[in-house]
Amino acid sequence: MKSFKIQTIEMLALLEPLTSVVNDNHMIPICQSVKIEIYENTLFITGTNTEINCINKSKIKADVKVDFCVNFSKLISILKSIKNQEVNFKLSDNALQLIHDKGVLKLPTEPSREFPNPENEEFKKKAKVNGAQLKSALKVANKFVLNSELEAMANISLQVGKKIIVRSTNRTTLFQEKIKGKGDSQMILISGKASNSIFTLIEDEEVQMRYNSNKIFFKFKDREIMVVQQQGDFPVTEFDRIADSIDEAEKLEIDYDEFIDSLKRTSILSSKATSKVIFDISKKKLQLSCDDIDMSTKAQETIKAKFSDSKTLAFNVKFLIEVLGVFEKDSTFLINAANCFCIKSKKKKGLISPMLVN
Repeated sequence: MKSFKIQTIEMLALLEPLTSVVNDNHMIPICQSVKIEIYENTLFITGTNTEINCINKSKIKADVKVDFCVNFSKLISILKSIKNQEVNFKLSDNALQLIHDKGVLKLPTEPSREFPNPENEEFKKKAKVNGAQLKSALKVANKFVLNSELEAMANISLQVGKKIIVRSTNRTTLFQEKIKGKGDSQMILISGKASNSIFTLIEDEEVQMRYNSNKIFFKFKDREIMVVQQQGDFPVTEFDRIADSIDEAEKLEIDYDEFIDSLKRTSILSSKATSKVIFDISKKKLQLSCDDIDMSTKAQETIKAKFSDSKTLAFNVKFLIEVLGVFEKDSTFLINAANCFCIKSKKKKGLISPMLVN
């Protein structure tokens, strides 16, 4: 019988980040488990959903070699239920016993040979990127992704070269940010699901990237992440043409807090079918209004504003609130020639297309 001991808080620190990777309802049953290995006094815990493979590791005082799989959600739930203490993990007869000060909990195990391992890949291209900036960019980009898995625009574009540019769009909105880093030239597509996991898993330190035309490998500290790239052609040229229009747009001077508070109030009474908010813009004020004919509700508020012209426009109020929530308060608001609502900060650009007013 093989055994090892570890504090619950240390084990949870390795397991909890994998929540964004391991799917308890994955169609492949073994992917509902994590692989646990110990060798050379190092504990390795691996989670995968076949698109993302993540390995967390930590030094451990255990002169033992083990290699098994166990259900992720049951293991993490058990460890969370045990107060912080040292737990003795014992392996025997396809079972894992967790022995703590109140008793014993037993889980079935599976052989690790059943666990999907990523194929050995050669990664000739490499890059370095600021982890904090990449996290921030992905957090915003995830708000702009097309809700479909069938198109290239459903992915986040990561352009690597002398600079790194993150792009995403859902046709109605778009986002672009330049982040600190550089590497060998390549256009990379990451699915929205993978992007959410990467955002959760990466740290604020410098991230080492290696990649080829199929996969991306992130490595830092005690974590390794392998991500399958998506295939397709992200419309970079058309995207950049629209994004560049933000630089020539007319500035709309409004107070951020006053604006978003007003949006949140009026949105309560907006139509559930359209989520439409009307902007009546003049040179000195902005009137916001929402209504729902079916529910006989209506809202109207006016805030101070400065603009070069008078316009009546309509936007999706849910998009506006969500996008504003991930931009800095000192961002600049603008309206471009196509009547899109634009948001711009030092290195970020965002755009929301208008709706029909009537």
